[in-house]
Amino acid sequence: MLISAMIIYGTIGVFRRYIPISSGTLAFLRGVIGCLLLLVILLVSKKSPLPKADKKTIAVLIISGGLIGFNWIFLFESYNYTTVATATLCYYLEPSIVMLLSPIFFAEKLTPKKIFCIAASFIGMVLVSGIIGSGLPSVNELKGILYGIAAAAIYSSVVIINKKLNASVSQIVDEFPDFEAAVYLGGPVAENQLFFIHTLGDLIPDAAPILDGLYWGGEIETLKTLIATGIANEENTRFYLGYSGWDSGQLVDELVRNSWLVGDITTEQLFNLPEEVMWQTFVNQAGSPYEMWGRFPKNVEDN
Repeated sequence: MLISAMIIYGTIGVFRRYIPISSGTLAFLRGVIGCLLLLVILLVSKKSPLPKADKKTIAVLIISGGLIGFNWIFLFESYNYTTVATATLCYYLEPSIVMLLSPIFFAEKLTPKKIFCIAASFIGMVLVSGIIGSGLPSVNELKGILYGIAAAAIYSSVVIINKKLNASVSQIVDEFPDFEAAVYLGGPVAENQLFFIHTLGDLIPDAAPILDGLYWGGEIETLKTLIATGIANEENTRFYLGYSGWDSGQLVDELVRNSWLVGDITTEQLFNLPEEVMWQTFVNQAGSPYEMWGRFPKNVEDN
């Protein structure tokens, strides 16, 4: 399916060359036709075409959709003024632009490896432009290159906006009461299933105690009722997609090999500590032998 999608995507430039309408009109018709097709698919699959979302999410989605429209217009104009190959290569500067902006928007470190990749992509862009060897490109060629780079820059902004958009549990689970708590990644097992921990104890039947005051799961319908009445909230309930699991005896073997750092964590810490300082706090509790662990960057490749 991925190969088919890329083959279809690769035909965009060719079709653009043979459609005698403006880039703005083409982008509009493309959006309308795509929207209608997706609505048909959603209706056939009996999924809601309008998932629940708060005002902030709706605003971000509208802005993101508008930027995609401008992205298409600039890309189609690039195809008009330069070759399909050159326009496509300009457009693929998008990952480099995102990497350049990541330190600003995501506090990610710009490592030497990333700097090298960015430099290589821009050098490749210079080579593609034809400046070296044949002099400056023609006016139309230069327009096509600039349109392609503009399309890449706009798409980069879409990637950044969408990455900062966090889904809440009420947006993920159908027929779930409005509950704006974030959903975290629980582990690599059953990532398509939702799990929850809480401090509500016996208020939720079948809840399994984990440690003092902390419970795993329970009857989901009761949880919905508690959310609707305001008893369950972000301060006492946390949701996860997937979980971490082990075969019989596997975890014991890993503990014997010191693959895990075992520490004392309280329920209050788990629910009250900001997630950005949680790792550092727990490592500090383990003592000086593990002090270096707390200095590791979020992405270990940045070390």
